[in-house]
Amino acid sequence: MSITMLADVDDSSRAELKSLSPKIESFSNGFGRKGKTLVYCCENPPRLKTMEHFRNQLNNVAQSRGVQPVYSDSFTGTNHAPIWTSTVSMNGMQYGAGTGPNKGAARENAAKEALQTLSRSRG
Repeated sequence: MSITMLADVDDSSRAELKSLSPKIESFSNGFGRKGKTLVYCCENPPRLKTMEHFRNQLNNVAQSRGVQPVYSDSFTGTNHAPIWTSTVSMNGMQYGAGTGPNKGAARENAAKEALQTLSRSRG
């Protein structure tokens, strides 16, 4: 038996967990976070989609090369519905750009593009 805790589970993953309810021995929304954290015990925990952490991956790649990613951010639109744009550069060269509804999402998309650019340049 294993114990697994998932933080910030999205609706599709929550539905997937509920479909496994016969296999789940205990299920708790726990920690007073209104269902955002799920703790469950079962024989074979399901493999759920996990959020990619592209900024973290890019930081690891950059650190292995002895450089640091630098993000430049701007937004257009209104304060209640902005569209953020971020670019990521290393050693003065731009590797990716991304947009999103908030600065974090835009940076995540820029990091994803930068990782793709770096993987293409490696062959």
